[in-house]
Amino acid sequence: MISLSMKRVNVGVIGVSGLLGRHFLQELAHHPWFELTALVGSEQTQGKRLREVLGQDYDLPPSLLDKKILSSEDEIPATLLFSAVKGELAGPLETRLAARGYK
Repeated sequence: MISLSMKRVNVGVIGVSGLLGRHFLQELAHHPWFELTALVGSEQTQGKRLREVLGQDYDLPPSLLDKKILSSEDEIPATLLFSAVKGELAGPLETRLAARGYK
C-alpha cells in the first residue's frame, strides 16, 4: 500500500511530442505518485520548451510547459522512464538507456 506521505517518484517521458507521449504527459502531470521531471525528445524537439512543441491547448501545469526537452544522450533527471517511442526505434534507444542505468 502506498502512503499519502510517500515521496513521489521522479519520472520522465521519452518521445514527448508524439500522440502517445502527449497522453503520458497528461496522465503523469497530475499523478499522485509520480513527479514528471524529465522530457526527452527527438533531434527535432531537443532544446525546445514543451510549449513550443505542443502549443497552448494542453491542460498541463505552466512549469511543465516551460521545461526544456532533453536529448536521450543528456543526463536525465528521472528514476523511471516511460517510453512512447515507435517500435523500430524503441528497442535500440531503450537498450542504450537501460545500459546507462535507467529503468
